[in-house]
Amino acid sequence: MRLEDFKKESFQEGLLSIMLFFDYYKQQSQFKADLVVTPVVFYEFFRLQNVSNLKEYWANFKSIRRLIEDNLGADVLFDDLDSFEKTEYYISCIEHDSNLIKKRLLEIKGNEFRYDFIRPPGGVMGALRQDGMIEVAPISAAVHLYEDLNTQYFHPYYVALFLKDHMAHKLSTNPDNNLDVAKKFDNEYLLREIVHLDKKGRVKGLADIELLWKGNIRNQFNIQSRGNYHPASIPLTVDTNLYLSLQKMSDYGVSSDPIVGGEDPAIMKTKMESSFDDANRRMTRAKEQQSEFNKSRSKYLTRISSKFKRK
Repeated sequence: MRLEDFKKESFQEGLLSIMLFFDYYKQQSQFKADLVVTPVVFYEFFRLQNVSNLKEYWANFKSIRRLIEDNLGADVLFDDLDSFEKTEYYISCIEHDSNLIKKRLLEIKGNEFRYDFIRPPGGVMGALRQDGMIEVAPISAAVHLYEDLNTQYFHPYYVALFLKDHMAHKLSTNPDNNLDVAKKFDNEYLLREIVHLDKKGRVKGLADIELLWKGNIRNQFNIQSRGNYHPASIPLTVDTNLYLSLQKMSDYGVSSDPIVGGEDPAIMKTKMESSFDDANRRMTRAKEQQSEFNKSRSKYLTRISSKFKRK
């Protein structure tokens, strides 16, 4: 959609960021990547409309391919959009999920969310108090109350992250709840600013659910342990809230295989050593790549700095 602004000569910061990144990408040699259009990107680009026939599908397919390749000078690939039938099917699944999300957002909006944040232990996570009770954080209360959606396209775990943020915000802002008002929870709920209903009642941010899902660095790091093949997807965004949310999910930790009490000490030691050796090797390589990238980026920014004048 921002590339459409380029055609209209509407040069705003978001468009400039995109053009600069791809200009840099074509000049660097540190990494190679594929640019992929998924069904939800296709759906959002064409204003939340499904394709009605083969002719319309082919016209839309060529239109988005031409827009990207002509303006970015990069080849584009398509995921599950290689036929009218598959495109129609996946967009139908997206529309099904969108309706479920809309219904749940309306339910959250209309719910007061009365909740006892000070309660006996059991059933929900919380911080233990001196009186033996636990104090529950709003996001933990949202997890406690949340009911899964039977989604067809989006991963239900990532849909839940956005909806739980909406619930946690309502829970934390209800003055009748026994929550410590001195605690500032409101700024924590970035995801609710990304996926929400617009003034026309349409769900905004569907493609961002997929970006958070498929660009989850933490999850990819875990899957790629010990040489497991799994292609890495790197998320790019000019949305501040989505960037901060992605950043929160980009840290990663290391854990060993499950250690059972009573195991042979040599086996337990081997489990820990093998896990940490693998993780350290990959993290060392990641740091090397990060250093190479920073040097390359710095050289690029120095080279183009003369084109920008500070007012």
